[in-house]
Amino acid sequence: MNRQSKGVRWTSVAENTHQFCAQASLTFQRGIDIPEDIHREFAHVLTNPVRMASEADPLLPGTRLHEVLFPVVAAAESLHAGEISFRVGVKELETTTKSALASLPAIVSEPPTSEVHEVIDELERAFLLSLLTTLTAQSYVIQTVSNWETEAQGAAKKGQPQPGRYLDVSELEFAKAPGNGRIHIQHLIAAIDAGIASGVAGGGFVESTRYPELQIVLYGQWFTYFHAIWDEQIRHRLAAAHGCKPADISIPFFGDVRLIRNDFVHKKGIAGKSATSAELLAWFKKGEPMQIAPERMLSLIRLFPRADLEKTPAPRERTRQAVGGSIPIELDEQVGKRMDQLGISDRNQVMEQALQMWLGDGVIGTVRTD
Repeated sequence: MNRQSKGVRWTSVAENTHQFCAQASLTFQRGIDIPEDIHREFAHVLTNPVRMASEADPLLPGTRLHEVLFPVVAAAESLHAGEISFRVGVKELETTTKSALASLPAIVSEPPTSEVHEVIDELERAFLLSLLTTLTAQSYVIQTVSNWETEAQGAAKKGQPQPGRYLDVSELEFAKAPGNGRIHIQHLIAAIDAGIASGVAGGGFVESTRYPELQIVLYGQWFTYFHAIWDEQIRHRLAAAHGCKPADISIPFFGDVRLIRNDFVHKKGIAGKSATSAELLAWFKKGEPMQIAPERMLSLIRLFPRADLEKTPAPRERTRQAVGGSIPIELDEQVGKRMDQLGISDRNQVMEQALQMWLGDGVIGTVRTD
């Protein structure tokens, strides 16, 4: 999983800028002039990434990133067209990026210390970037199917051989025969099938709807990924910024994301606790497939809980303890079925009652050693 870090992103900008500057300096050393009429364009290529990064990931005064990267920003701002000034500016940008790159690895490897708003901005960036990717990822498959069908229909009309039906995933080209790393076009068609609406003269109008398999894949992956970003990276950083414990932070939005993620991962996409316990994302009925409409994924943007994240949480008294151990898979399945029969959704309740009964009976039983 990618670490959410302003330092990592600035490192990429510095590396690319330094490489371009080094190539330009080598050109000058070989006595090859860059015509002055393209200085402005070349300066844009060299400096625009730095300016864009400054706008998207501002360097806060007093931080190590600001100390190391401010000379790079200053050098980029001073680079402009002109025979001598251009060469001097390129050399200065090359020097400052080289110096920054020597210090950045140590900064990036340090435990991040951030202000509350910085942590929230980092989380929102990961949230929007991953959501955008999820909502647009199926475009390639849809376009590929459309192009193939157009070519196949054209070939049929002209009496020509049909195009290959096997997409080579590594080459992104169609082949005539099956093989390693190739998937049949029909599997792509089935994965994006959302139903059909058709009308024939004298035959009436027929409409059917289906939930595309590709949406299940993409949306399930998003809830799994975003839950990990929040729970494994951001929550701890936000707690440190607020001066509290991670367990003190309890926000319904992220609780619902966890419930949906768990049902995708552990319930094969069948709604369980996401149907009975969700507060904001109450989208499902218990026992039904978790079919999420794109409109609901888009609604997550409106529901992003910035205001809740900005509030310093009150300390929460710890009254419960996670219990380790394992039980046979068959027993776990039987417990799940019995819970469904009794309408119980909280496994903690079952565990607590079981332990209380065990303590009351005083029965030790057989101790497993494996």
